[in-house]
Amino acid sequence: MASSLDPREALAVFEDLQRSQQEGLAVGGELHLLFLATPVSPAGAALDVPWQRFFDLFTALPPPARAVAARVGVEESALFAWRTRRARSAFPRGAPAGAARARQVAARFFAALVLEAVLAGGSLTEVPHPPRAAGPGTALG
Repeated sequence: MASSLDPREALAVFEDLQRSQQEGLAVGGELHLLFLATPVSPAGAALDVPWQRFFDLFTALPPPARAVAARVGVEESALFAWRTRRARSAFPRGAPAGAARARQVAARFFAALVLEAVLAGGSLTEVPHPPRAAGPGTALG
């Protein structure tokens, strides 16, 4: 048996799918499905998310998109902390693994927003500052 996901990524995807099965999909658009279909990280690399721009975009999201963000675990307080580079204050009670998972989920949600904009007919130059992949050969644009 083989998979293109390493065990940690596979577990993260499984947990997301299981949570969606138990809580249901956030309806009103395709964003939740796009999030679930977005790779945990492209080719195993972490995304270099422009946190300030993501925070600005997040605060302007319509209520259905905010509901998806809440459903998948994206928190405005964490985005605020990451945009100001105060990542430690984002999760004062959380373990480093929990904070890393939250950051990964937020980066994945941002990638889903970019994908949603592209699928709606936009180009990568029109999308709100698409993320760059940190690894070689993994850029989205």
